[in-house]
Amino acid sequence: MRIRNLIPMAAVLTLGLAVTVRAQNAGRVKIGGKPAKEEPAEPARKNVEARPDRDQPELPALKVYEWGVATMNWDGSDEGADDVPAFYYDASEVPVEAAPIAQPKPQPGAEPAPVQPPIRIRKPVVYFECDRDVCFDLDVHFTKGKLTWMYPKPNRLTDASTVQWDNIQLYADGLPRDKFAPPELHDVDAANWAGFSRDGSKGSIVVNDEHERFLFYEGTQDGLPDADISRDADGHIVVRNYTAHDLLDLRVCLKADDGLQVWQGLVVPAASGDKPGSIVLDDGVMVGRASFIAEGTLADETRKAGLTPEQAKVFERAWIEDFRNGNSMSWRREAKALDELMELKLTLPAGMNSEVHRVGYVLVNNIDLSRQPEMDDLVTKATGGDAEAEKKLRASGMAGAGALRRAVAKEGLDLKLRLKLAKILGEMSATR
Repeated sequence: MRIRNLIPMAAVLTLGLAVTVRAQNAGRVKIGGKPAKEEPAEPARKNVEARPDRDQPELPALKVYEWGVATMNWDGSDEGADDVPAFYYDASEVPVEAAPIAQPKPQPGAEPAPVQPPIRIRKPVVYFECDRDVCFDLDVHFTKGKLTWMYPKPNRLTDASTVQWDNIQLYADGLPRDKFAPPELHDVDAANWAGFSRDGSKGSIVVNDEHERFLFYEGTQDGLPDADISRDADGHIVVRNYTAHDLLDLRVCLKADDGLQVWQGLVVPAASGDKPGSIVLDDGVMVGRASFIAEGTLADETRKAGLTPEQAKVFERAWIEDFRNGNSMSWRREAKALDELMELKLTLPAGMNSEVHRVGYVLVNNIDLSRQPEMDDLVTKATGGDAEAEKKLRASGMAGAGALRRAVAKEGLDLKLRLKLAKILGEMSATR
């Protein structure tokens, strides 16, 4: 996800299910899990009526809001340079405080097999709100991928996939009451996302002597894409979903001789076992041929998904031009899918609760379905042992992976060939 000249993952649906809260001076608590076994309550004193639960005061809550976009080019081509400010920290500038994970040694003379081009997780911007000042810790863990950029400076990386911030001080009203001030954006344009993203925050954080209105991280996601887009034998466009979660708010915009072909507001159902969920895009569900995405549409979607109105406006400002690209496809990931890919862990003071919202989209650019026969031909050649064809498939992003997936699913395919294609797909999804 890249914001060209304005600004790749913040986000937010109600996420409490997979967010772990570690209360300070207390044990871990998994939100949404089974309740911890409680000690027997002390018997009430005589003549003292116990107060009903509804009279108990609610715990104060730290509200967390995150938005971001995962981006890729359909054919696996390079998306260009990152667009983060120069004073943000890349992974090489953050201390590593754990033993590095041992990497397998390559066999002498063996060339490592190329893997699927990574999906970029762009601009996860994380906001915090509370009705009081609070100090807390935050960990971010990529289950399939690596961190590339962070701000403010974290305390440590425990490995390439996990970053930790200690003692984040949230000032609830957003006013600096100390010597710290948000950094000047002297090295970026005034319209850069790093500047106007501050408009989505009601609070202000100070961590490691750096003051900002939000927390930022970015990274890459390994593995195969969530979905595939192709034409079937009848010429209809089909979108397949290979994940265990629905793809929400699907948008497809393809250029045609008579203008744009636009579909939006659709849901692609989750896969069932080995069978992907799918939806056929035909004239019956097409919404237009002239315009793609109207002003306010993204803001309305993300507000309904959990962002505040101010944050939703910031998200739209940062991303609307990218989402208007022709020959593109996008969808919103379910909260559970985001939790499985990028885990957030909060360490809160005792007696505090949390409320977490995440909004995460995937944006695929440069879709060219006229190249589908080319990809299918590469699959045929790779099946026959053509090493160069296999290499091209591995580097072809969603286009190559989709062609392989469709070939593996064909009825009547020889088991030996099916296993060979499945082996290539497995290697393409390997974590770096």
